[in-house]
Amino acid sequence: MKHNLPHSDWGEFTDAFTRSHDGWIISLYVQKPFEKREYLVHDVPFHGITTEVAGGHEVVLITTNGRSHLAHIVPDPRRMFVHESPEGVDAAISIVDGSGAETTAELRSPMPVTAVDGIAHDRR
Repeated sequence: MKHNLPHSDWGEFTDAFTRSHDGWIISLYVQKPFEKREYLVHDVPFHGITTEVAGGHEVVLITTNGRSHLAHIVPDPRRMFVHESPEGVDAAISIVDGSGAETTAELRSPMPVTAVDGIAHDRR
């Protein structure tokens, strides 16, 4: 299910989303109208999302860390959505810019990368 987030809630929502999902595994892509998805990164740890004013214009910044560090700026954001699984778990966040391009961060793991690494390395 896709929920539209009111613009007035973006700052508070992105702060809470970052705290709740820091370290989760994501893939980040951009889909322009009538074009194929362009993946920017696959399966990297999520570091944060924030709404900022840069040069007098509002932008949304999505960052990742690890081997494939990325700071992706969405200029002129117009709409923000959170996608939930049928179980009500956050599955993705999307931002649509003024040109209609949609940037989406898909959550690939329901737990932080540190928890996944701990499980994967604990093979007794």
